[in-house]
Amino acid sequence: MLTNKLLACIWIQENGHEESLPEGFLGNVYRATAALVNSDSVVNEIELEAAAFLYLAGQGAWVNETFVERVIAVQNDDGAWPRSGDIRGNSYWHSTVLGLLLLLHVKSPASS
Repeated sequence: MLTNKLLACIWIQENGHEESLPEGFLGNVYRATAALVNSDSVVNEIELEAAAFLYLAGQGAWVNETFVERVIAVQNDDGAWPRSGDIRGNSYWHSTVLGLLLLLHVKSPASS
C-alpha cells in the first residue's frame, strides 16, 4: 500500500494540491518507500515499484545506485523481468513495466 500512497502523492502534486498535505508528510512517504528497497542480491517486484515511483516523483536520490545495477543484472534474456530476481526466466508483465519505468527515469529523471 505504501507505493500506492506515493503514487497518489505524485498525482496530488501534478494536480497542484501539494499544499493540502500535512507538513513533513511527503518526506515521510519518501523515506518509508526508500526503506522498501533493500541491499540484498534479490530484486523483487515491490522493490522495483518503490524505486520506479521514487524516480517518478523526482526523488531518485533515495535509491542506491547499486540497486539499479542489480535491476539490470536480473533482467531476463527476453528483456523482461521476473517477479523476483531469484526466480530467473519467469517474465512477468508488471515487473517488466516497473523495470522499464525505473530505467526510463534513471536515464531521464523527472523533476521534483
